[in-house]
Amino acid sequence: MKPIRKVLLISLLLLFAGFASVPCRGQFFWLGFQAGGGVSWFSHPEQDSSQLSAGAGPGFGFFLRYGSRPYYQLGVEWFFSTNQMRFQVTPDKSMHDNVPFHNFRIPLTAGYEIVHLPRFKWRVGGGVSIGWNTILSDNDFDYDREDIRNPQFGLTGETGIQFLNFLVQADYNYFLSRFFSKDAETYGVNITSHLQVFSLKVGMQF
Repeated sequence: MKPIRKVLLISLLLLFAGFASVPCRGQFFWLGFQAGGGVSWFSHPEQDSSQLSAGAGPGFGFFLRYGSRPYYQLGVEWFFSTNQMRFQVTPDKSMHDNVPFHNFRIPLTAGYEIVHLPRFKWRVGGGVSIGWNTILSDNDFDYDREDIRNPQFGLTGETGIQFLNFLVQADYNYFLSRFFSKDAETYGVNITSHLQVFSLKVGMQF
């Protein structure tokens, strides 16, 4: 594990420990769902003769939240995105195609409600996630689920507002694991990019 990953994971553990030491005010459980859209891109969009474009798509999820100040949340989320890949085969010829993939992840986050009013709340938080990426559609590169590295471990940051039981949330996810497996090489290019996803969702909690 790279030193920066160790520092990030240790920081997250300290974050959870810090929140756990603060007593919850109004301890209760909430169930909810969220749906919306997101944008995905890669940490190294251009490598050698390859290029990976940003993509976009829909997503939805469910969550179980405990507490408010602080809060702890466990979720299950799905995100679908289509990204274009382009390879320079020869100096005057390139090959490209859209590669659609599905991202399933289970985020575990902790946070705090900075504004906590009877009808309005604003919360911020962060945490870790474990996920799986898969390709379910045909593409010109013949990539399939075996070419994607799983499981995927990531970091999550989130912020959102709540009015009554209605939610609006934005979150950012950076996956520490490389997107493609080491055996997924095309034209001798070994892609080592990491997936990043920004999502904007609306939902309700009960």
